[in-house]
Amino acid sequence: MFKKILIANRGNIAVNIIRACREMGIDTVTVFSDVDKESIHVRYADKAYFLGKAKYQEDYTRKDRILQIAQEEKVDAIHPGFGFLAQSREFMSECKELGITVIGEEPDKLIEFMDKVRTKEIAKELKIPVVEGKVIESLEDLDSMKPPFLIKPIFGFAGRGMHYVENNSEKEKIYKMALKEAEFIYGDKSIYAEEYIKKAYLIEVCVVGNGKDYKCLPTIDSSLRRKFQKIISECPAEYIDLKIRKKIMDYAKKLAKKLEISNMGTFEFLVDGKKIYFLEFNSRLPVSYTVLEMLTGFNLIKEQINISAGNKMQVEEIALDKIKGNAFECRIHSEDYFNRFKPSTGIIENLIIPGGKDVRVEFDYFNGDEVSSYYDSQVARILVKALHRNEMINKIRWVLEGTKISGIPSTLPFIYNVVNTKLFESGKIVSDFITHIMRERRFKKVREKGYVASIISCLSFHNENQKKNLLPRMNMERKQYSPWTVLGRTKILKKWE
Repeated sequence: MFKKILIANRGNIAVNIIRACREMGIDTVTVFSDVDKESIHVRYADKAYFLGKAKYQEDYTRKDRILQIAQEEKVDAIHPGFGFLAQSREFMSECKELGITVIGEEPDKLIEFMDKVRTKEIAKELKIPVVEGKVIESLEDLDSMKPPFLIKPIFGFAGRGMHYVENNSEKEKIYKMALKEAEFIYGDKSIYAEEYIKKAYLIEVCVVGNGKDYKCLPTIDSSLRRKFQKIISECPAEYIDLKIRKKIMDYAKKLAKKLEISNMGTFEFLVDGKKIYFLEFNSRLPVSYTVLEMLTGFNLIKEQINISAGNKMQVEEIALDKIKGNAFECRIHSEDYFNRFKPSTGIIENLIIPGGKDVRVEFDYFNGDEVSSYYDSQVARILVKALHRNEMINKIRWVLEGTKISGIPSTLPFIYNVVNTKLFESGKIVSDFITHIMRERRFKKVREKGYVASIISCLSFHNENQKKNLLPRMNMERKQYSPWTVLGRTKILKKWE
């Protein structure tokens, strides 16, 4: 087993890797940029090293500095999490040359896995239906594509660089933008266009493998996305027919065997009625891994470390009819829902999320922390589990009602609105929900609740200031008073005002 691991990431994923390492008795080293010097992952790691300014290629994508730290600390392995360097072929190859294990896929295989067009060709060879598309080498190549369609980087991941083309008039503008973004983000301006399937479910399947044995985990529905970023996830998506889910898992396992994955991979499919289409493959931990952990009880980060260390796989495949319970995850972001999801920054003054049985909270920030504009705007993930789906729905509603975030606007009211719709109740939140189905009238009630919450926050702030002003008049030092004393004396003073 590894003795020391460097975590080349930040935020909640870095914290969970540190936690897994601690439980396994592994020392941790982490890295940080100038705006992250007081972040959660820096506080929790055994050691933390400064990378540079919060700027592209000067922070968490700075390969040279990360490898220098890894050599100085004599780490056995590097865990890149997801995003940043998690799917960088060059970084993994350099680690291999230095004799450092990257917890993830083999760099030689990653080159093939990153090519979304090639993985679709492999799926076709296995007679798995795919979302049709074509490689785009010039603007004229788009003439045969009927809107709406998507333009994607061939070597892209995490939804970055993807563009939706609604009509022919915006085709040229989006094409040029897609080329620039693909080259800037991924260093390769290869792009392709694919058919956009409306009102479909986006279903993910995580397969764990070691090159010989493969275990398929339950399906995750991550249909609700904004700007191609997942907002809520549900597992095992029981409102989708059991036969369809079984078929998806069979397809995923067949692809995993053909690709000979040697750690962990996430296969994405679209479900339109009874039709299934393979979408893409990402050779990493799924972004919604926590909802899988919530349902199954497995620790997927520990499993990644185990496999990379050459140990036996510990996860087990669960038959669909043997799955017990339902799990839900939502991601709260610092975006102003009432102002067209405008990004928001500032200090989190108060963050309260109620706990309870089968409630899990993944914090990216604590009270008093500053949310900057440099990185992902996620503030926290909230997860619940229940034996039956209706109980799960009631539980997440109750938890969200008790959640309080002040200091910055957030998407909390939006998530609360979503889980209170009849569409969510009946399992009909599809990929077009935000764009074509969501209407302001659905959210009037909770908008009012949002205003009430703001008023309460203002009153609370006023009361705190009143306490500060009253203390000198009571001839009391801060060390001498208790809340009850202050309350009693405040009433007496107010009587005579």
